[in-house]
Amino acid sequence: CGSPNLQGLIGSYTSVAVASDGTIWVAGYNDADVSNGELYGDLVAGKYDTGKQAVQWQDVDGLPPPRTDGTCPPNDPSTWRNGETDSGPDVGLWTSIQLDSNGNPMVSYYDATNGALKFASSTDGGKTWASHTVLQAAQSDIGRYSKMLLVNGNPTIAFLVVEPGTG
Repeated sequence: CGSPNLQGLIGSYTSVAVASDGTIWVAGYNDADVSNGELYGDLVAGKYDTGKQAVQWQDVDGLPPPRTDGTCPPNDPSTWRNGETDSGPDVGLWTSIQLDSNGNPMVSYYDATNGALKFASSTDGGKTWASHTVLQAAQSDIGRYSKMLLVNGNPTIAFLVVEPGTG
């Protein structure tokens, strides 16, 4: 297995939420590792570390499927993106992050590969994430510009739907 994998260009389409204890969470889109010519297209999220003055990013969605053939990724698997440089699905545009009553993050975002609205959440403070498709339809583009609010503690998402017309 090779050298460490670099994080890349993170920062497009970011969204921020602040927990009641002052913890700052950020969600965004990891576009690419421009210095190495790698395209990623991942949803990333993390806590802002005030001591380091940086977000402690982690990948949430968009990695290629895990290797099952016993081969090593091109970079150290204990580093960013599990050492993978290949693109997975292009997800993470137009993020909107909110925190539940326990300070756990949840993110709505656009899946450009499938033209779908997706939602990811963590119940353990961002250590592990679960994601799923909220809405997807054939011949439609759903989920751009998502904005999420909590209404009575429930995530409520506004988003754009583009579908074929008759005129």
